[in-house]
Amino acid sequence: MLRLLPPLLGLMACLLLPLAAFAQTGAPAPQLTVEVPEEPVIPGQPVVIRMKVLVPTWLSKPIAFPPLELPNVITRLTERSTTPVSETIEGETWSGVSRSYRLYPMIPGAFTIPPQELQVLYAEPGKTEPLVATLRTPPISFSAEVPAGAEGLDPFIAAEGLEITETIEGTPDALVPGASFTRTITAKITGTTPILLPQLAAGDSPAGIAAYPSEPVIEESENRGTLSGTRSEKITYVAEAGAEGSLPGVTLRYWDLKAGAVKETGIDPVTIFSDGPPPAAPQAPPESRLRLILGAAAALLLFGVAFLAARWLAPRLRARRAARRAAYLASEAHAHERLLKAIAAQDYGASLAALPLWERRLDLGTAQDVRAALRRAAAGAYGGEPDPAAWRDVRAAVEATRKRAHAHRSRAEGAALPSLNPGTPA
Repeated sequence: MLRLLPPLLGLMACLLLPLAAFAQTGAPAPQLTVEVPEEPVIPGQPVVIRMKVLVPTWLSKPIAFPPLELPNVITRLTERSTTPVSETIEGETWSGVSRSYRLYPMIPGAFTIPPQELQVLYAEPGKTEPLVATLRTPPISFSAEVPAGAEGLDPFIAAEGLEITETIEGTPDALVPGASFTRTITAKITGTTPILLPQLAAGDSPAGIAAYPSEPVIEESENRGTLSGTRSEKITYVAEAGAEGSLPGVTLRYWDLKAGAVKETGIDPVTIFSDGPPPAAPQAPPESRLRLILGAAAALLLFGVAFLAARWLAPRLRARRAARRAAYLASEAHAHERLLKAIAAQDYGASLAALPLWERRLDLGTAQDVRAALRRAAAGAYGGEPDPAAWRDVRAAVEATRKRAHAHRSRAEGAALPSLNPGTPA
C-alpha cells in the first residue's frame, strides 16, 4: 500500500491542477453542456446534438469544435450551426457559443462517439493574456432503429418522397447495327440524403447490344436542415448486330416517413429491336474450319467448270472479266479494304457494319481481338473523349488477325495436297 501512495498522490495532483489554476486567477471555470436525444431515430434521419460552451467573461478566440465523425454516420452542419449565446449564472452574465450537429446514421444500430477535447481561450479582466482551459465532452451515444413493418426493405430507405423517372434519347425499338440510343434514369428523394440510393440501372442488355455507362451523378441539397437530392445514371447502348429483347425496369421500395408505411416507385422495362444479322457465333474448332474451306473450294471449282462449259469465245471473255470483278468484290481483300477505310475514318457504325462481312470472308470464325479493340474505341467515342490510339489498336488487331488466318489457310492447304510420290513411305 505504501508503494502505491506516491503514484496516487501524483494522479490527484494532475486532476486538481486545472482547478488550482482557476482558483489562483479567481475566475470561474468555463462550462460545457452536451444535449443528445434519448429516443432512437430512423436510419437516414438526423440526430441533433447541441454543444454549448459558456465563459464568465468573453471568448478571446473562436472555439475549434470537434468534428463528431463515425463510420456509417454522415455529419452535417447547417448554415446557422454555430451561434453566440449568453446566460445568467448566479446573477452574472456569461457569454459563449453553441454548436448544433446533425448526424445521419446510415444503418440501424448503436453508436458512441468517444470523449473529445475543446480548447477555450477567454478574457481575464485587467489582463492582456487570455485564460486557457481544456474541456472534455462526455461519451456521446445514440441509436437508430428500423420501424415496425419495414424490416423487409433491402436496402432500407426512409424518405418523405421518392420518385424514379427516365429519359430516352433515340429509338431503341428501331435500331440497325451501328445505331445507338441513351437511357438516363433519375431518382429524386426528399427527406434524406441521395447517398442512400442504390444503383438504379442494371448492366444487363440483350445479345447484340453493347452498354457504355457513364459515372453516376449524385447531387445533394439542404433546406432548413432537411436533406434532398438526386441520383442520375446515364447509359449509352449501341447495336452491334440484330437483337430483340428489353432493358429491365427499375423498382424501389421505401419507408414513407409521412404515411408511416412502405411505398413503391419505379419505371417500366424498355423494348429493344435491332434489324440486322444475329450476333456472330462463337469461333468454330479448327477441324470444322478446314471442312468449310475444302467444301467452299470444291463448290467454287464446280461452279467454274459449269461456267466455262456454258460459254465460248467472246461471251466467255466477257464473263471472265465479270467473274474477276465479282470475285474481287466477294473477296476477303475487298472486305478488308472496306473495313480499313471505316477504321481510318474512326466511324464506329461503318466499322461495325463492315466487320461481319470481313469475318465471313476471312473464314476464321469471329475475330474476337478486333471486336474487343473496337469496343474500347467505342467506349471512348460514347463514354468520353475519342482516343486516336484506340483506333490504331483496332487496325493493328485487324492486321494481326488477317496474318494468322492466312498462315492457318496455308497450313491447311499444304496438308490437303497429295504426296508427289505415293510409293515413297512416309
